[in-house]
Amino acid sequence: MRLWTRFLHAAGLVLIALTTALGTTEIALHSLRYRTPLLRALLYSRDEPIPFAHVDDVRTLLDLSPYHPQPFQGSAGFKLNSFGFRTHEYDRAKPEGTYRIVALGDSFTFDSGFVPLDRMWHTLVGENIRARIKRPVELLNLGVPGVGPRFALRLFEIEARRLSADLVLFGLFVGNDLGDDVPPPDHGWSLQRSCLSCRLFRHAVVLAGARGSVLARERGPGGYAVPGYTYNPDVMVGFISEESFLKSERGQAYTFAKAARPWFNGRLDDVVQTVIALDRAVREARGRLVVVIIPDQVQVDEAIRQAVLADASLSSYDFDWPQPVLTTRLAAAGVSVIDLLPAFRAAPPVPRLYGRRNTHWSAAGNALAAEVITARLPDPP
Repeated sequence: MRLWTRFLHAAGLVLIALTTALGTTEIALHSLRYRTPLLRALLYSRDEPIPFAHVDDVRTLLDLSPYHPQPFQGSAGFKLNSFGFRTHEYDRAKPEGTYRIVALGDSFTFDSGFVPLDRMWHTLVGENIRARIKRPVELLNLGVPGVGPRFALRLFEIEARRLSADLVLFGLFVGNDLGDDVPPPDHGWSLQRSCLSCRLFRHAVVLAGARGSVLARERGPGGYAVPGYTYNPDVMVGFISEESFLKSERGQAYTFAKAARPWFNGRLDDVVQTVIALDRAVREARGRLVVVIIPDQVQVDEAIRQAVLADASLSSYDFDWPQPVLTTRLAAAGVSVIDLLPAFRAAPPVPRLYGRRNTHWSAAGNALAAEVITARLPDPP
């Protein structure tokens, strides 16, 4: 009996020690999660909106985004500028006689899965406009990976409205932008949602592998292409395995599940109102907004769709619904919209429009998008 009592006493002390350690760790992680880029990424969860509503400084805003890289780091053959944007260093005052374009959006705007900057869709649109109007055109890529429409609106309010942009291109990706910036539907209690320590433990392997690259702070200057980068859309730069890629696509396919439509209808209201607010802000800054609706790969590629659905019934999904609803509602509010889904579905299977095991466009997909966008844009004044 005495031995059993000692065991219970020791077990109780261990439990108290572990509970105290966990509590201390939780307090520390809550305090530090937005102070370092590594913790910011590893502790991020779509269940928790990014707290940027009252931020009024662009550097603070970017520091809150979960996956935005540090200034001056290398990214697919380009050294990022002093904000961490994948664009050249720029003056807020627009050069005289220059037509300025600002591109907003998520990873499709930032790098589209490591596509060279000179082959990105917005860069190509700028080149096409330059050839059309025969005067200087400046393209500023303010894409930020892993963010949604609300973040893009705040970024415009804080920074882009000061740039005197003639044209603002906003890439709206239906694969996740309808669910970004807000928690997903409540599926019950989750340990990972409630416990930051659990998130950190779950990402321990990522922590070990990313420590050097994420914490390393490069020195300036930046904002220019660097030699030696070779782009190949068939080289796997997205997911290591086919299953991990399909798992990601299955998550995005939730957008098209008929059972999820009631929740997404509510989200659609928020996205539409956010984009309308962005359009209003752009007009007040004497520019013009064009929303480019980017299709999900599962909407375009039949083989990917079959692999993603596996045994699920095709009748349980509607892969057509977001684009016409978004286009109709935004157009009714006077917002210019370009829907790329018809052109991407009509394109031949070769060249590949999306990278291999990658949810983003390849260079060929960027080129097709630029062709469609340019054709739909009126001549600048």
